[in-house]
Amino acid sequence: MAEPPARPEGPPRVVVAMLSCNEEDLLRVNLPKWRGVGDYFLVGIDSKTQDGSEAVVQEVLNGAPYAIFPFEFDGFGPTKTLMLDLAHQHFGDAEFVFSAEPDMYPFSPVFDKMLLADRKSAYSIRRKDKVGHATGARLSDNIVINDGHWRYMFRVHETPVYGGDRPAGTPGDTQFEVHETPGSTLDQLGRRGRLERELELVLADMEDYPAHPRLYYYAGVLHYEIADLVQAEDPEQGRQLGAIALEYLHKRGGDVHPDQLPEEHQNAAVLQQTSAAAFYAAKTHSDLFQNDAGAEKWHKRAIAVEPGFLWPYISLAHLYYRHKRYQEAFRLLLHARRQKYEVRLFMDTKVVHECDV
Repeated sequence: MAEPPARPEGPPRVVVAMLSCNEEDLLRVNLPKWRGVGDYFLVGIDSKTQDGSEAVVQEVLNGAPYAIFPFEFDGFGPTKTLMLDLAHQHFGDAEFVFSAEPDMYPFSPVFDKMLLADRKSAYSIRRKDKVGHATGARLSDNIVINDGHWRYMFRVHETPVYGGDRPAGTPGDTQFEVHETPGSTLDQLGRRGRLERELELVLADMEDYPAHPRLYYYAGVLHYEIADLVQAEDPEQGRQLGAIALEYLHKRGGDVHPDQLPEEHQNAAVLQQTSAAAFYAAKTHSDLFQNDAGAEKWHKRAIAVEPGFLWPYISLAHLYYRHKRYQEAFRLLLHARRQKYEVRLFMDTKVVHECDV
């Protein structure tokens, strides 16, 4: 039997790749901060771009190995798949692609590439929310092996699926932090505009993949978020959107115990999305329909699926407190304090603080 090829010595080489549409200002501020992370750079410029983004990329990356490519946006999935394919074509001697965005910047000016020395198929980073939004971090599988075998399944923001002959395995956690700068083209659409644009992509995906559980989650959450924004000025529209949200979230949150799920669905990402769907179902019952009985049922469902998910504990304790069920709230929070909370793929989480109890 032939010996497997020896792993290259030294730190792996990395391509920093990103897509841009009218992001001249953000590129000027953030792209220089990636010089200490990447060995190579790949930047896609949307055909609709009307500003000086390409000139900024050429200026900032002068002296570094880089490539610029044009693209026609047809959803994030197809465009990011193209980006990963071109990273392999242009910089095949780099072992990894670090997917970034113009509004992202590394918290540390240098990335220790020896964190990738065991050469797994994918690695996670910690993404911090934008200034003015909720604090916390979430895992994001932004670093993948550069072998041209990655595909994004959907048009929405998504983790790529590996189709090569390497074992996919569990992504490594680099614990490398990136932060996000407000002011992107998407930010300028406003919250409702961004949500409606994302929902349009999800509904297009649902035509190609009917009844896909992951799309149920996205559609449910987006309908809830839009309903929550419009209910004050148009209560009837809010309730209509809320009813659609519940239809999707009940299906995705499900009534099946996690131990009874098919084996291929018993992984952390699937269970986290199931518990997040149940949590959003509870929020929809509570926030849009003032149905605390429904909210209680679905918060308990979220906790049963994933005991290490903080938010349903806190929300359920608040519900108990509003109904003067103080002992139940107290016991629930004491139980929550004993749980172990990890950084999650779906919704960031923290720990239970003494002041909550």
